[in-house]
Amino acid sequence: MRIKKLLKTGLCSLFFSLFLTGSAFATTMIDAGAYQGVYSISGVGTWSAITTPTNTLSLPANTYVLTIQNSRFYFDVDASGNVSNNIASPSNNTDSLILSGNTITFKNTAVNIDAGAYEGVYSINGCCTVSAPASPLRTLTLVPGVNTYSLGIQNSRFYFDIDAAGNVNNNVASPSTNTDTLILSSNTITFKNTAVNINAGAYEGVYSINGCCTVSAPASPLKTVTLVPGVNAYSLGIQENRFYFDIDAGGNVGNNVTSPGPNEEAFGLSTNTITFFNSDILIEPNNTSIPWGLTGIGGTKIGPQTFTLVDGVTYKIANLSTSPYIKEPFKVFHPCGIFTGNPDNPNVLVVADDSFTITCFDSTPPDADADGIPDANDNCPNIANSDQLDQDIDGIGNACDNDLDGDFVNNNVDNCPSLANPDQADADGDGVGNICDGDDDNDSVNDATDNCPLTPNTDQADGDGDGLGNACDPDDDNDGVADEVDNCPNTSNADQADLDMDGIGNACDGDSDGDGIINDVDQCPATPAGSLITSGGCSGSEFIELTCKPENFVNHGSFVSCVAHTANDLAGQGVITPKEKARFVNQAAKSK
Repeated sequence: MRIKKLLKTGLCSLFFSLFLTGSAFATTMIDAGAYQGVYSISGVGTWSAITTPTNTLSLPANTYVLTIQNSRFYFDVDASGNVSNNIASPSNNTDSLILSGNTITFKNTAVNIDAGAYEGVYSINGCCTVSAPASPLRTLTLVPGVNTYSLGIQNSRFYFDIDAAGNVNNNVASPSTNTDTLILSSNTITFKNTAVNINAGAYEGVYSINGCCTVSAPASPLKTVTLVPGVNAYSLGIQENRFYFDIDAGGNVGNNVTSPGPNEEAFGLSTNTITFFNSDILIEPNNTSIPWGLTGIGGTKIGPQTFTLVDGVTYKIANLSTSPYIKEPFKVFHPCGIFTGNPDNPNVLVVADDSFTITCFDSTPPDADADGIPDANDNCPNIANSDQLDQDIDGIGNACDNDLDGDFVNNNVDNCPSLANPDQADADGDGVGNICDGDDDNDSVNDATDNCPLTPNTDQADGDGDGLGNACDPDDDNDGVADEVDNCPNTSNADQADLDMDGIGNACDGDSDGDGIINDVDQCPATPAGSLITSGGCSGSEFIELTCKPENFVNHGSFVSCVAHTANDLAGQGVITPKEKARFVNQAAKSK
C-alpha cells in the first residue's frame, strides 16, 4: 500500500514537473540553411551555422533574442514550442527569418566577393578567412537584413549591410573608406586593385608582404604585387624587421602614420613604387678558417664575403663553429653605416670570441630624379616618372619625350601630340588634327554621328537615305549618275531625259517642255519645242486631240464637226495656219 502511494506520489510529481517545464514535449528548431557564419540565442548558447546548420532546442515558453552579427531578433516561444514575433520588441525578423510552427528558418542570400588579382587574404566577420589568390571569385551565403557585416583586409575593416533583397550597401552607422577600396553593387563586392612595384635592386635576401607573399629578391629584383588601395596597413618584412606602409585611393604608397618605423632608412616610397636602399657589406672574420653564416642569406661562408643588404635592417652573423650556433646582431644604417654595439669599434662584431669586421659601401644606384628608378633603368633619368610610361615605346618616357606619339612631329607643333599623324591633316583648320578631332569639319556634329565628317553639313541632309550626307555624296539621288553630270542631282532619273534640252532633266524641270507654262498647270507638258501653243500650253494638234476624242461622239459627222469648229478657233487665235486647219478637218473626215 505504501509502495503504491509512493509510486503514485512520484509519478504525479514527475508529470507536474514536466508540465511546468514542457521540455519533454516542446522543442524549437533553428534552421540556418547554408549560412556561413555564427549565431547565438541569449542565455542558451552560440553555434556555428556551418557545423550546426540545424539545431533542435528545448526552450521553455519565454521571450528570446537571436543574434546574427550585430543584429538582434526577438521572438517568443509558447508552451508547445511554437515561435512567433515578439510584439513588444519589434524587429526586422521578416527580412531575415521565417517563423513558422516550431521552426525559425534563416533567409539566406548569396553575396559575391570579387577580389580580382589581389594577392592577399581577407575575412568576413563571423564567417571565414579567404585566400584571394586561391579564390579570386567567392560566393558566400549570408543572412539578409543584418547590420552589420565587416570585411577585413590587413588591419582595416570595411563595414557593409545586406538588405532584405540581398543587396550589399555601405553601413551608415559605421562609415568607412569603402569607396576607396570596394565597389558595392547589387549583391557583389568588388575589390579596387592597384599595382605596387617593389624594386629590390641587388639585395641578396628575401622579403615578404604581409598577407600576400614571400619574395626572393635575387630571383625577382623587380616585382609587381597587386594589392587593395585604401588599406591600413601593409607591412614589408626583411629578416626580423617590419616596415609599415599604406596605399591611398590613388594607388600611391606612403608611410603608415599609426605604426611609424624606420622606412626612410630602408626604402624610397614614390607614387606606387617601393625602392630598396641597398649597401654593399664586406664581412671579414678574424679567423678565416671558421664556418659562419649571415641570416637570410643561405649557405655556409668561409673567409671574407661581400653582400648587398638593405639599409635600416638588423642582420645576424652566426658562428657555425659553435654548438648550438651563436648569433649576434648588427645593423646597417642609411646611408651606409654599421652599428654592432661594440663600444671600442662599432664596425667589429664579436660572436663567440671570434671577431668579424664589417665594412659598408654604398651600392644604391644613381637616381638623379629621385623617382625610385635607378638612372640605368630610367627612361627619363632627369625627370621624375616612376610610372615609366612610354606611349610610343621608343625608350624615352612620356615625361621627357618631345614626340610622344612617335610620328616625327614635335609635341609643341603637333596638332595631335598623343596620336601618330605625320600628315597633320586638319580638315576644319581648327588646329586639332583630324585623327584626334571629334568634329573634323567643325559643323557642331560629332564625327561619330556625322554623315559627312569631313564636309560641314549641320543639317545632315541625306536625300537618298544611304547614310552619306548630300554635302559629301557624289550621287545624292542614288540613281547611278554622278552629281557633277546629273541633270537632276537631287531627283532620281537614271534615263537623264530632258525634253526641252535646257540641261534640267524632266524629273526635276518645272517646265519640262520649255513652253513657259509650268507643268502643274500645263495641259500638254510634252509639247515639242518651237510649237505655237494655246493658253493651256498645247500645240494645235494636241489641243484638237484633247477636245475632240472620237469615242466621245455617237456618229462620225459630229466628230468631224467638232474638229472643224476647234480648228477654226485655233486658226483664229493664230495657233495653226489656214492650211493646217484644212488638213486637220480633211483628216477627220477621212477617219472612220
